[in-house]
Amino acid sequence: PLEGPVKRLWEEEVFPRCQDAVVFLDNAMAEALHWNGGASKLFESGAVAVREFSFFEHGSTSEPKALFLVSTPLTQQTLSTLSAIVRASVFTNVNVLTSCPPAAQILAKYGTAEASDSPQAFLDVEERLLDWMGNMTFVAEVMYVPLSVINVTPKFFLMPQFHDVFPPLQKQYNTSQVGATLEGASFTRSMQINVKSLIGNLNSIFEVAHIREETFSLGSLSRIVGEELSRLSRGHRRSAKSKVSLLLLDRTLDMAGSLSASCESFLDTLVR
Repeated sequence: PLEGPVKRLWEEEVFPRCQDAVVFLDNAMAEALHWNGGASKLFESGAVAVREFSFFEHGSTSEPKALFLVSTPLTQQTLSTLSAIVRASVFTNVNVLTSCPPAAQILAKYGTAEASDSPQAFLDVEERLLDWMGNMTFVAEVMYVPLSVINVTPKFFLMPQFHDVFPPLQKQYNTSQVGATLEGASFTRSMQINVKSLIGNLNSIFEVAHIREETFSLGSLSRIVGEELSRLSRGHRRSAKSKVSLLLLDRTLDMAGSLSASCESFLDTLVR
């Protein structure tokens, strides 16, 4: 069900921008590319080179166009790396595609998710790109595209970009209260950003695939994700052509207690 929509995202948003461009990718986007045609597909689409998104890389004097595929908010380390590459090159045309949604970008930059769907979330980055290139008449575009999904089989997909998003064990996180929000759960900033990005990517994929999800949550973090996702998905539910059940489960519930007299975990009991 998701194989077609994910493939179209790459064919419509990524590959057309590869023509005559040097492509820079971070690790998560390289993994996603591996399952969606690989580097050979970039070269078939006209890319002149494929390089790692790193401080130590840059474009040559014969490479005026660049395409960046990144998975993290365009702040701090990511923005510094982007600046270093652009300043060390002679680009006149720069496209940045990020799988970090506007809500996570704003949260990472300002510490709040207010006005999270603002189309201006990446405007300041575009202005900085033009400044780094040294000419405000050059071309700079920054856009969010949900490229985090990889289809292992037609009916099985993964999101390796979020491999480190795991329900925390610390009791000081205020996730147990009914109606607890992501911002009110006392998560670390990086955890909030990762979860916000996960929610945004799930919502975008369902929207692109015209899917209306019915969410069932088990666990504190899963409940927060489910509630946030339900609020976001209201906009595309009416145009949905199919329906799926989404089960969110905190895998920390699958851990046997150290003082338990039984070897059974919570999930063992649940699936019986």
